[in-house]
Amino acid sequence: MKKSNVPSATPWSDPDDAPEITDVWVAEADLYDGEKRLRRGRPPKVQPKER
Repeated sequence: MKKSNVPSATPWSDPDDAPEITDVWVAEADLYDGEKRLRRGRPPKVQPKER
């Protein structure tokens, strides 16, 4: 795979320029229980269909 020579974003020079943390950002964040990442979405079925 060819490496891109174009930077994907401009680096921050001032920490005060960091984006504000919003409720939407927090809602989309990954959830962790200790070191284990919790899965999102529908939980697995207790009795899945058999072939």
